[in-house]
Amino acid sequence: VGRLHAGCYFKFIPEESLGSYKAYCRKDDQTMVYEVSDGGAFYNGTEGYKKITINLKDLTYTIEDYDMTGITPWPMVNFVGAFCNWGEGNTDPAMTPMTYNPHIWKITLNLSTVEYGVKFRVNHSWDNRWCPGNPDALPYGTTDFNPTGHDNNISLPEPGEYSVVFNDLTGQYVIMKK
Repeated sequence: VGRLHAGCYFKFIPEESLGSYKAYCRKDDQTMVYEVSDGGAFYNGTEGYKKITINLKDLTYTIEDYDMTGITPWPMVNFVGAFCNWGEGNTDPAMTPMTYNPHIWKITLNLSTVEYGVKFRVNHSWDNRWCPGNPDALPYGTTDFNPTGHDNNISLPEPGEYSVVFNDLTGQYVIMKK
């Protein structure tokens, strides 16, 4: 889920196509093609948050409005784990919201330990946190907000420098070792 400006055009470009004109382009209202093209862009006519779902196997897509009624941005989202003593004394680092979408947060940091994993929480508090259903989902995964029945952490393979991106609307994350 992300925010799109009215009147914008876009394409989906996989990593192997960066720097080229090859992209997933719009074919019609439900299908797309993967080709070298300077046309075929998707068009968004209305300002707002959208849920975009793509199926690369079938080359299909949907773009739906996302209802933001009653949803406001969190004041702060923290990345927490043993590396910061689980935030004791509010030592868990604050992530930075993206300027174009205050629901997507990012941080790059060097983790001295990854013992017991990591997770996301709001404003240094355990009252609002996101926990993964699958602790081993890396580099891409999804978390549940204040789950009942599990309080898992995201397992990381080793200490080091990590780049982290998190969407607080969907609970989706990307955690990549640099």
